[in-house]
Amino acid sequence: MISSTATFFDGKSSIPQTILVEFDERSGMIQLSPSIEGKTNYMLDELTIEQKGDFINLQFDQNGSIFLKINSIEIREGINSYNIRHNKNTVYQKLINVGFKIHILIAVGILGLITLVYFFVIPWVGEKSVILIPRSFDQEIGEQVYQNYVSFYTIDSIKTKKLNAFASQLNLENEIPITITVVDNSQINAFALPNGEIVIFTGILDQMENYEELVGLISHEVAHINKRHSMKMLARNVSGYIFISAILSDVNGIMAIISDNATNLQSLSYSRRFEREADSEGFRLMVSNHVNPDGMVWLFQRLQKEDQLVPEFISTHPMTEKRIAEIKRMKGIYKYGIKESSSLENLFQQIKEY
Repeated sequence: MISSTATFFDGKSSIPQTILVEFDERSGMIQLSPSIEGKTNYMLDELTIEQKGDFINLQFDQNGSIFLKINSIEIREGINSYNIRHNKNTVYQKLINVGFKIHILIAVGILGLITLVYFFVIPWVGEKSVILIPRSFDQEIGEQVYQNYVSFYTIDSIKTKKLNAFASQLNLENEIPITITVVDNSQINAFALPNGEIVIFTGILDQMENYEELVGLISHEVAHINKRHSMKMLARNVSGYIFISAILSDVNGIMAIISDNATNLQSLSYSRRFEREADSEGFRLMVSNHVNPDGMVWLFQRLQKEDQLVPEFISTHPMTEKRIAEIKRMKGIYKYGIKESSSLENLFQQIKEY
């Protein structure tokens, strides 16, 4: 039997009482002197136990206004020992009793979980939220970025006209109209916008030697548009902001956040997963149009030779040997036929000669 004094609060008076407490660790019985509410003996299971740092509160009513505050280390340890033997401890009390090392491991685990959610779960939710957004919003975002970006460059209207004529010869399986703009600039660059706009720099056209390479470039960029990669990429970039909106299916909230951050679109790089998907889809578009898919390989190999200059295309479209190897691998799997196209060849030569 463990004995000590404790402080009793009756829920009526602001002045506490000091009473004698005896605790039988084996049976879990508590004896009080004087009695509380006419009772001298209580079983521990009848009471609500609340751990409060260096003391324990034993509550005698549901709202906790009548309670006994025990500071005695011996009684606290006796109560904890009884609860452990009878599996009565609360989760909080169990955590208190496990020790410092376990606390550290739990803290590290929680931190790891938060990191996992922040870097993987939230971006995934952000990307998946794009399915809630109508395609008409892609048009709005793409037009906004196009006007802000292209206004800084000189548009080559003749090459633009010929390149659109070139693209019109292809079945690109696009759900929205594809429009190509050629800007007169030596950057080796090209990019697609979610509204179907493809911007191609004369710098990258100058590097090409055959029309198959141009078909490879257009097919790759159209694949980004068809798969809505720009919107998904932008959503991932601001995923921390749109996470709650996505959970609540607040489409207007998601659209507002994306719109506010649309100006960052051109500075973002496609993920390797998006590039692999665009490569695969672009390859499929090429063979479905009976164009030699080696054109995409030739283009990528040519661009890789220029990587000492860090061309813009490579900085926004990560280029790796694995991507080129994967295209070559697909060539061995797909069954396709190649047909030379005099119309594409003629248009390509006109683009190059001008």
